[in-house]
Amino acid sequence: MAADAAWRAIGLLTDSRAIGFVPSAGGYLVGVTDSDGPLRAAAAEPSVLIALAVAWFTEALPPDPGDRAAAQEDLARLVGWLRDMATDEGQRTALALAADAIDDGQAGDVVGGCLAEALASPPGSDPLEIIRAFADRSGWT
Repeated sequence: MAADAAWRAIGLLTDSRAIGFVPSAGGYLVGVTDSDGPLRAAAAEPSVLIALAVAWFTEALPPDPGDRAAAQEDLARLVGWLRDMATDEGQRTALALAADAIDDGQAGDVVGGCLAEALASPPGSDPLEIIRAFADRSGWT
C-alpha cells in the first residue's frame, strides 16, 4: 500500500502500537500500526492532528524505534497544511507562529507551546487525552 510508505509515526501509543499520520488526497489521516501489522488509517478532526504534532515536539510519547518515525520536515508540512486549512483566525495565527518557529529551528517546547495555543479549544486540552480518545473511538486501543 502506498500509504504505508508515506506514513510517519509520532510515537508509541502502546508498547507495540505506533500512532502517526499519513498524507492523503484530502490532506492527512491519522494512522496506527502494530509492529507486525498493517497500517490502519482514519480521517480525524484537526485537533487530533494538532495534538499529534504537540506530542512530537514535546516528546510526550515514547519514540517509535523503527524507520517510520516522523522527521521535523514531515511535521513542518503537516503544520503548514493545518495552518492553510484553519477556519478559526486564532487557530490560524497560532499555527502560523508554530510554522515560523519550525522554520526558525526553535526548540521543541517553543513549537509545542505555539501548537498548544492552536489546540486551546477548550482551554487546557491535553494532547495525549485527545490522541487516546481518538484511538479509543477508532477501536485502536
